[in-house]
Amino acid sequence: MATGIKDNDRGKIKTMMAGKLDEAAKQIHDHAYMEDVLDDEPLARKVRAYAVCFCKKRCMVREVVA
Repeated sequence: MATGIKDNDRGKIKTMMAGKLDEAAKQIHDHAYMEDVLDDEPLARKVRAYAVCFCKKRCMVREVVA
């Protein structure tokens, strides 16, 4: 991802990554991915979904709650 953010701009990187995690969580909800798994797998009772964002050498993960 060409963001124009330097490695030492930690504040900007964290803010940008948090926004991308929000987008990923919204996509998981909007497309009903967790519900699809429950519909397709009759033995599944609970599904855990995670939004993941990488930028350079950093990674952020957030659990998406149904």
